[in-house]
Amino acid sequence: LDEAGLTDDTGFAKFAEACEQKGFFVGCDEDDGGLMWMQRFRKMVGVYQRSPDDRKAEHLKSRASHFVRVGDIPRAIACYNEAIQLVPEGEQTHVILTSRAALLCREGDVNGALSDCKRAAALRPTYAKAYSRMGFVYACMERTEDAVAAYERAVALDPTDPSN
Repeated sequence: LDEAGLTDDTGFAKFAEACEQKGFFVGCDEDDGGLMWMQRFRKMVGVYQRSPDDRKAEHLKSRASHFVRVGDIPRAIACYNEAIQLVPEGEQTHVILTSRAALLCREGDVNGALSDCKRAAALRPTYAKAYSRMGFVYACMERTEDAVAAYERAVALDPTDPSN
């Protein structure tokens, strides 16, 4: 806490308490020497230290996922749109863009989907999912050579991901 400057931060104390109450540390046991607890704690600190816009974008991303689960694709896309406007180059924008790309493609907007995939790849060139989604979009556009090239890039970046 000292190195993060959070020792005397009452806002962080309240945030940490809320995380604990919501079960953020459930499943962390002593069998791994506290490693899982420490990893989650570091993630919690990272979330707390993000800008308010990044936190709001993360919330919008979660809402979009909920709308996808209940089949309300237009509302999911609207949440992604708002998140991207809020943080056009944020910490999670590349993830949000690829998620929106999947929905746009599903709704028939392959050009919008391709644009999102390209932008996600530009923001995070090592993000394999941007290329695998791009491959899918190219396949939907019947651009086979481009699809194969995008899938090959995805596999090169993350050969363990079965979705590539």
